[in-house]
Amino acid sequence: MKKFSIYSLILTFFFALTACDGFLEGYEDSPNEPQDVPMSSLLTQGEVFTYFLYGDELTRTSSIILQQMTGADRQFVAQNRYVIGSGDFETTWEFNAYAGAFNNYRIILEKAEAANAPHYAGVARILTAMSLGIMTDCFGDIPYSEALRGNDNLTPKYDSQEEIYNTIFDLLDQGISDLAASSSSLSPRADDLIYGGDREKWTKLAYSLKARYLNHLSKKGDRNAEILAAISNGFTSAADDALGKFQSAVPQSNLWYQFTVVDREGYMTQNGFMYDLMEQLNDPRVPFYRTEDLSGLPVLGQATSPLLLMTYMELKFIEAEVRARQNGDAATPLREGIQASMDLMGVPADQAQAFIGATVQNTLQSVMTHKYIAMYTQLESWTDWRRTGIPTLTPAADGQISEIPRRFPYPQSEYLYNPNTPTLDFPNNLTDRVWWDR
Repeated sequence: MKKFSIYSLILTFFFALTACDGFLEGYEDSPNEPQDVPMSSLLTQGEVFTYFLYGDELTRTSSIILQQMTGADRQFVAQNRYVIGSGDFETTWEFNAYAGAFNNYRIILEKAEAANAPHYAGVARILTAMSLGIMTDCFGDIPYSEALRGNDNLTPKYDSQEEIYNTIFDLLDQGISDLAASSSSLSPRADDLIYGGDREKWTKLAYSLKARYLNHLSKKGDRNAEILAAISNGFTSAADDALGKFQSAVPQSNLWYQFTVVDREGYMTQNGFMYDLMEQLNDPRVPFYRTEDLSGLPVLGQATSPLLLMTYMELKFIEAEVRARQNGDAATPLREGIQASMDLMGVPADQAQAFIGATVQNTLQSVMTHKYIAMYTQLESWTDWRRTGIPTLTPAADGQISEIPRRFPYPQSEYLYNPNTPTLDFPNNLTDRVWWDR
């Protein structure tokens, strides 16, 4: 009887409210689910989603594949053997990329156009290009031109990687133009976690990213002149680096720290081919790369350590690679790239100079070997290896496939809900080459 009375009271109250047309006016929307979000909030959240693309599942898995780190527990032991499945990247694909970064930047672009705020549009376009770049480099063909339309299109087509790369270059060019606008009704400030709204640095980043993505096309023809032109407008020192910034509290702390110290200590260890190579070369960065127990990253894996998105160091290695292809002076930019890495790690100057003097050669082999070491914790090492085959790596003897993976599988949710998802033969598909790798 009591239960019936309670339900009766609820129903009576409901009908009384619905009979009063204006009673709920202004209260029908939950304050916890805002109907409109300002560009400033969208930008901050979008950048965090991009951090996850650059510092979470994709880079951890590629670091194991490239033998820069070793899986030591649970599913990461299996990844040593290339057991990499469609369930491994659901969060990356669904939440961090599409529902996260891409959707936030799309909304910013719509709002920026309506508000005549080209500076916001420029930043959003550059961030979209960065996020598209890492996704297509991992998965090849991906949805974009028909994506992000909600219920209007729940099964978008997959754009070819060549189309995605053309989109990346268009976004970067448009972003540079947007940032050059003399006026903007609104501009990023403290909501921009990367540069605090510094348009000059965002422009340098756009040119540096152009150099990166043009260089990825090294198998597709000679783009050397375009790469060098982009470099000439890109970063001029490490002060220009695009870095993810963090706080000491765990929810806001560095992603490598959260994984290797807080959540999954011991699941991955800092040993493998790369460290063997470093020890052979007497590389002074070893104690700055890993803790004595091999579990942590002393410089790049602390709570407030930066996440490397695009750096002056990387740009110098790109320049060195181009010069090596041209049979020119690759040694000078190579030295500068290694020195930037040493400075980032905090290696004493005398040790850095001794190492550089003993190991630098004016060859592509030397350039790519040094870049492989310097770019650890970043997915670019995997991209470089796929393009150049440097360094020479031996596939895992007990691997479920006999070759080192060259791509990641699409998430299972895509096969369940999007019939346009390319059919791949798992696990053999892991050795399929993406477009720029052919």
